[in-house]
Amino acid sequence: MIFGCLGLAGPNQRQWGVKGYRTGAKSLEDVTRLYEEMLRGMMSTPYYIGWHHCGYIEQWDASERGDAPRNENGFLDPLENHRTQWTDVLREINPRAATLHDAAK
Repeated sequence: MIFGCLGLAGPNQRQWGVKGYRTGAKSLEDVTRLYEEMLRGMMSTPYYIGWHHCGYIEQWDASERGDAPRNENGFLDPLENHRTQWTDVLREINPRAATLHDAAK
């Protein structure tokens, strides 16, 4: 299993940066495209067993954290509003994961 996230520092994360894989993404649209490409690629591998996205709620600089010197990216902003560009892609591609993986056998 792989653990990680696609790091994209937003305007409120410039000082501390974000945890995650540095992809060169410049926008949330880039991140959602990369997420879908990554999921399709992983699911086309027969021995792949899973992936966990680290980060659910986005965190901004100066938030109390304690366990890491970086911010989290997230599917929700700190006010718990869905990042719909991202959650729309999750709703579209994630249900296809098992079918994509079955085709890899």
